[in-house]
Amino acid sequence: MRTDTTTLDVPTWLIQDAERLEEISTPLRVAVSWWKQRLANAGLEDEMFDASGTLDREAIFAIAADGIDDGPSARKVLWAALAWGEGNRVFRNPRRVAAVLDDLEVNGKLLVEAANAADPETGYRTLFGAIKGLGPAFFTKYLYFANPDRFLILDQRVATALHNECGWTSLSPTTSWPPDTYARYCELLTRWAAELSEAGFKTSPDQLEYRLFERTFDDS
Repeated sequence: MRTDTTTLDVPTWLIQDAERLEEISTPLRVAVSWWKQRLANAGLEDEMFDASGTLDREAIFAIAADGIDDGPSARKVLWAALAWGEGNRVFRNPRRVAAVLDDLEVNGKLLVEAANAADPETGYRTLFGAIKGLGPAFFTKYLYFANPDRFLILDQRVATALHNECGWTSLSPTTSWPPDTYARYCELLTRWAAELSEAGFKTSPDQLEYRLFERTFDDS
């Protein structure tokens, strides 16, 4: 049975953790040398993000601050989001990068269209299954950094916390999520953030996303 997310209350543990919802821009070490070499090999040196060995959310927001209106500007945000997502390893990023490079023009247009979509569902739908190897866990990172007021990151850890500890029992924690599910997710966290803020715990949807991400492996 499909969970009615419009009736889900903010979990008690999340209310109790309200004081931990402030700082989410912790710097992460990234594989800068690999990225420089990979983009140089593709002739895309100008798309290398500025990084001294670490990236945090604010740094990637700054990359996207001038807008995403063409392939290079979109890819620069994507590269930074992928690097941040994997941290100081490359793991599946070679496959993701190769898939994007396979058709720079088409994939660049998709990235621009998605980032500038009018709503979360449309943006998500634009990239859902569109670029082989670039799944929701990582293309939602790109969408979030491109437009944090509209999009949120959704990955397996966040979905697991929502399923196991927030009452969204119909949400699969391990498989790709359809566009309408992503829209419901964004609506849910936006509502919860508003309710917490009204109760005196000033917070934002992305702070809730981060706490859900942490919760999956939090023993506290």
